[in-house]
Amino acid sequence: MIRSFILLPAVICLLLIPRVESQADNDRSKTLILSEEMKNAETDELIARLESDDVSQRSFAWGELVKRRQAMVSKLVDIVENPKASFGIEDSRDLAARLLAEFRDPKAIPVLVRNVDYFRLGQEPLVASYKGYPCAKALSAIGPDSVKGIYTHLATHPHDARSRERLLDAGQPVRDPLSDKAVELFARLLHGLHWTEENSPEDVIKTVKRNRDRAQYQYDYDRVLAKMEEISDRYRMRKINRAN
Repeated sequence: MIRSFILLPAVICLLLIPRVESQADNDRSKTLILSEEMKNAETDELIARLESDDVSQRSFAWGELVKRRQAMVSKLVDIVENPKASFGIEDSRDLAARLLAEFRDPKAIPVLVRNVDYFRLGQEPLVASYKGYPCAKALSAIGPDSVKGIYTHLATHPHDARSRERLLDAGQPVRDPLSDKAVELFARLLHGLHWTEENSPEDVIKTVKRNRDRAQYQYDYDRVLAKMEEISDRYRMRKINRAN
């Protein structure tokens, strides 16, 4: 009798295992079907499913929309990085950079930083407002997240020949020096991205100098800082002239 009581739970468990496995298989099958259904759905349909009463429908629709956005950002980044995609007015690089500005995705920051001085043909340039410079404008639109990307870029250019040769010998990429236009754009971006009501232009420059002091390579930092001080001086003079 005692032995029967001991064996009974084990028998029940053995009987239930196939049922549990069958339920798990059904759940996996439903998940795969729903996932495939979402992949084939139109974007408008996915957005509509965000309001579904079914939590699985909402969750899978959200996940698929995120994947599509990430895929789109990745393709736009490739276009911005490709000089052959420039075809004049309303060229592909310009349109891709402007879309990245709309998406404000931080994953686009490195390529936007590398191409900051890309200029849209057919438009009169105006560095102060980034007019004609869609990558700079996108960095400004993304906001404070762009600052770290700019700092990283400034710190990765060894100006002296020995350092450049050492990196090349180690198989590491060595980028070209910043163009004068890139220096000015970075100076204005750092001023704008660090700017708050509490921060004066001088405070912003001090912040950039602190980051410069921690960088291994400082040549491009120094060029940008010199341009920032020039911009700050002009701002201060305009302020004095308005007061008078």
